[in-house]
Order: sequence, then C-alpha cells, then structure tokens
Amino acid sequence: MRFNSPLTLRRTATNTCLFSAAYGLSGQWEAAARDGQKCVSLNSKFLKGYHRAANALKHTKQYKDAIKIIEKGLIHFQGNADFRKLLGEVG
Repeated sequence: MRFNSPLTLRRTATNTCLFSAAYGLSGQWEAAARDGQKCVSLNSKFLKGYHRAANALKHTKQYKDAIKIIEKGLIHFQGNADFRKLLGEVG
C-alpha cells in the first residue's frame, strides 16, 4: 500500500479536538481555531471542541467569532461555567 503522507488519519471529532489542543499548546492559535471549529462541525455536541475553538479565537483576537462559538456551545451546554467564564474574557 502506498501513502501520500507519513500520517494518514481519519479526521474524527475526537482527534480533531486533540489536534486543536496540541496546536494551542504550541502557540499555533490559527490552526487550533481551525481544528476546534472543524471538531464542532463534525460533532455539534462535542463540548471541548467549542471551548478549544473559542479559546483559540480569543488568542487570535477574533472576539466576535469566539462569542459566536460560545453562544452555539451554550445552546447544547446551558449554564456551562467554563463557557460563561470564557464569554466574560472575550465579551
């Protein structure tokens, strides 16, 4: 079997969320935001995906987009304390 890249991985919500976390830890906030948003698009009920996307958007100073992601997350996870805290940081 021949591969086009050294790493061939099916992009699930879980591993996309993990990539987002890894990018964030290395300060690659644009990539972290992209993968956090991809996670949410793959699974709209993945709590960490919303948080990682919003946190990365905060770090890239895309506050309006961060607020939109948090508000979407609050639809599924009403009253989540981490979302409320993050909303206070960006809003």
